[in-house]
Amino acid sequence: MTPVPSAAELASRDLLNPPPGTLHLMDLINHGKDGVYAKDRLSDHVIGMLIFGVDSGIIKAWEGTVFQVPFKKGFSLRKDQPHLGRPFLGPDDKVLSLRSIFCCGEDGVAEKSDLLSMDDIENHPNYDDWVKQILYCGGDEYDGTYNRVTTFNTIARCDENVNSKPYAPGPLSI
Repeated sequence: MTPVPSAAELASRDLLNPPPGTLHLMDLINHGKDGVYAKDRLSDHVIGMLIFGVDSGIIKAWEGTVFQVPFKKGFSLRKDQPHLGRPFLGPDDKVLSLRSIFCCGEDGVAEKSDLLSMDDIENHPNYDDWVKQILYCGGDEYDGTYNRVTTFNTIARCDENVNSKPYAPGPLSI
């Protein structure tokens, strides 16, 4: 795992901040394994997608840890991670708090959800439609469109690949 860059270096990096429902979770993971977006700053929406993906068993923790700027070993957020970009909204259209992290985005003014556990989220009447839209762009888990360039399937191999290259922003980052 790479140490977090300096504040000046981070400030110069692009932000992955897609509108909700436009980035398929599996495309995000596969891009990350190839080193794309792995060193970009991530919005609270994208961080929420990754945390929810891990906590619901859709992806493995090491796959989320491929994204080196917000996450450190063990899939925990780095200290003093700023709130950036769009918030991560739950099936009730309110900001979710996942692992005690209020994913409010850079504005920080959205209404906090009353859904406080995975059970609460999964039992919400809009859950199925919400997951389909927020994680899978209205499709299914395996409807992603990105074809991997590498075949690395461990954190060590993915990190080695990412760390061997200079920083380059991903195509959707701004």
